[in-house]
Amino acid sequence: MSEIQTDSVIMLDPRTEKMRIFKLPNKDTGVRKAAIDADGRYWYVGSHVGRLGVIE
Repeated sequence: MSEIQTDSVIMLDPRTEKMRIFKLPNKDTGVRKAAIDADGRYWYVGSHVGRLGVIE
């Protein structure tokens, strides 16, 4: 889940049922598309800033 107003992404680990909050590097990033790869990295497209990002 992404939250544009707080410039953060929240990830839920279904195994542990714990949430992790990550601050994004840019203000008003606007995450619209995201995917988690086989290594657990969270890739996203920041539609408001025109950038591809990753959270490792």
